Amino acid sequence: MDTSGNTFRRLDPKITSALGIQLEVLPSSGTLYINQSITLPYRVKNVGAGTATIKVSITDDKGFAQSPTSNTYPVPSNGTKRGSFVLKAGPIKGETTTVTISAKATGSANNKVQYNVQRITVEEKIIRVIDKTAPICNVTSIKGKCDFGADICQCSRQTWEMKAIVGDNGDGLLSVFSSGAGPNSTFTNDSFSVGHKLSNGVIHTTLSADCCHQKAKITVVDLAGNVGLCDVVITPGFVAPDPNLCISPVSSGKTKPVQTNANITSITCNITNIIDTCNGSSSGTGKACENEFWSTEAELGDEGFGRIQVAAVNAGRHANLTKLNNTVMLSTDCCHPDVYINVVDIAGHTGQCHAKIAVVTDRPKPVQTNANITSITCNITNIIDTCNGSSSGTGKACENEFWSTEAELGDEGFGRIQVAAVNAGRHANLTKLNNTVMLSTDCCHPDVYINVVDIAGHTGQCHAKIAVVTDTPKTSLDQSGSDPPPIGIIAGGAAGGIAVTGAVVGLVYYLKTRATAGKVGQDANAVTPAS
Repeated sequence: MDTSGNTFRRLDPKITSALGIQLEVLPSSGTLYINQSITLPYRVKNVGAGTATIKVSITDDKGFAQSPTSNTYPVPSNGTKRGSFVLKAGPIKGETTTVTISAKATGSANNKVQYNVQRITVEEKIIRVIDKTAPICNVTSIKGKCDFGADICQCSRQTWEMKAIVGDNGDGLLSVFSSGAGPNSTFTNDSFSVGHKLSNGVIHTTLSADCCHQKAKITVVDLAGNVGLCDVVITPGFVAPDPNLCISPVSSGKTKPVQTNANITSITCNITNIIDTCNGSSSGTGKACENEFWSTEAELGDEGFGRIQVAAVNAGRHANLTKLNNTVMLSTDCCHPDVYINVVDIAGHTGQCHAKIAVVTDRPKPVQTNANITSITCNITNIIDTCNGSSSGTGKACENEFWSTEAELGDEGFGRIQVAAVNAGRHANLTKLNNTVMLSTDCCHPDVYINVVDIAGHTGQCHAKIAVVTDTPKTSLDQSGSDPPPIGIIAGGAAGGIAVTGAVVGLVYYLKTRATAGKVGQDANAVTPAS
């Protein structure tokens, strides 16, 4: 205050005056929290001549300074001493104290003081718990079965649905979303506020998509950035078809290769053989047509980069599609008498061929009209595995057990053209490699026949009957043909069975390997499309 009564106040309370001593207040040990202490360190230096006795003191207007509130040091010229004071806060949050630390040489004038002034505010100590726990996501149900066999282009017409519950025990939910389910998918969830916790209840979600997108996920994110996932895989290993592979049939012609640009090398597909016929009384009508089968062969050609994928269109879930080098073989039931084979190469060029089976009402049954004419032989050489008596022939249980048999064929005449299984059911898988035939089927069909016909119309037959046991495995080789069913092979087909030709011979190695392992459990009419 001056002589006129005017009050003056410093704008900055922290002022250091240079004298014969130097005072430096060092950074404090931390924040002053309610009812806790901090340390205020300092350093003094004698910049004068000769030894000086320096007294360092602390004062504050809230009484936070703890004893001792002063320290005295003898300090030689250019010497330095260190020390510290302690402040302890009271119970009031936000209380501010003005602290003054001063240094004075003994014997010097009262105004020859070095000092430091600072304000310190009491704060509340908050202990923050870091959320490192991922939110939960649990699948509660999956509905829908993507069952279209080799006709993978039907994937867009079938759907599946997954339900899941999500929640978080930490900081609470931030967002929930789906991915990988395709543009036609639908995702819904219960509404919730950001920060929603499990203590407030779970959040229900539903994700549905078509069968072209069989691998998807639901992602859950909490406020701390932790992530929880629900994964769904409907058919392991499924690969969605190339869009070019599922082009619509272009016409009813026998061979219709499609090229996207007349000046670009195209891929060709030509039907070379159609095997068997379909009975008009059953074709295309309910379950009856599922018990008759026919097949077709096609030759592929590509002068460009080569083929990458082949698919059957309109062939149904019982379709069986195989590819060996440039030959494709497609077999399916008589519910699907009009099919297409689509092909796409790595350049995106497409090809297509069309096969339509004849539907007849009378199916001639060739017989061996003259015993003196060279016949074709069929001899069972091996029966693999047994059937459990508790399940064999009883409903769905027997469909989960499989057995197989091998046969050797012989013909001294014009050669063989066709082989078929009789009484083997829809799960039968019949392959031929040179003179060897392998048949596998489920235990619902323990008594089967293999029929064969050559190009002269001569027929042969062998009979295999699997033992039904409860303890010791036993097999029965019956080549006598006693009480066999009529030989149902004609030059175009097999009655009640599956007909194959040499185009599918490559599958025999795969089936032999599976049979040796003890079970042949794959449905012969539902395979992954060949590539």
